Amino acid sequence: MKNKSVYWSIQIEIQHTAAKAWLQSLQGEKEQALKTMQSAVEMEASTYKHPITPGQVIPARELLGDLLIEIGKPEKAFAEYQSSLEKTPNRFNSLYGAGQAAEVIKNKKEAVFYYKKLLALASNSNSKRAAFEHAKAFVSLSEK
Repeated sequence: MKNKSVYWSIQIEIQHTAAKAWLQSLQGEKEQALKTMQSAVEMEASTYKHPITPGQVIPARELLGDLLIEIGKPEKAFAEYQSSLEKTPNRFNSLYGAGQAAEVIKNKKEAVFYYKKLLALASNSNSKRAAFEHAKAFVSLSEK
């Protein structure tokens, strides 16, 4: 039982650190926010995840990608989303983030690739989420 308590306390610390990074970013401390988020990524990478425990609420590396997009570093964000997808494949937000970052850096081929993966993942959905609609529109325009 003690190991489970330690595991979850670390997971909470990772989420707390990620939230702190977002607060720092909102306060204009962009470089400190990146350092803090990188700390969350490193903590998460160093934790052991037993195969039957649930995954992270939001992977820290995905959050780092989101932060990098937010502060105008789409090239780095694209790499972080790709890395996140290697460890936690087929996550809606990571697929959309990778597509969005690729689109911003004018890498149409990669944007279409990730958006198509997102659309395939949600093919049975009636979702009207803005991200889903954006991916559909981008792919549709790219195929014309």
